[in-house]
Amino acid sequence: RIGAMPAARLWLLLQVAAMAAALVPVGWGPWALLLTAPLSGFAGLGLTAVTLAGAREIAGPASAILWARATVLYALTQAITGFLLAALFRWSGDQHAAVFGTGLLLSAIGLAVAVLAPRRASPVS
Repeated sequence: RIGAMPAARLWLLLQVAAMAAALVPVGWGPWALLLTAPLSGFAGLGLTAVTLAGAREIAGPASAILWARATVLYALTQAITGFLLAALFRWSGDQHAAVFGTGLLLSAIGLAVAVLAPRRASPVS
């Protein structure tokens, strides 16, 4: 096991790559989307599992409470972000590049935060 934070960094890197692939020049057409769709979905699933592992590493027995609260916060954030991205899509004249560019920016910020986060000492068993 490499731990939750190193694994989260890898999943976020995969997500950044997927979002960047969505912005490949139009000449790639559907091939870029064939790469982007499964990678971004796969990254989201992996990051969710790694986050649960991280909650267990950080909170130990209290991880169930932490996970429940994080799930509620995630659901609210996802709903708000969905509405904001829909508004951005409409405001941009139905340009997918605006939505994917925003996804790339937010994913890159998440990766930067994960890379720059202070390292925790491993728990002593």
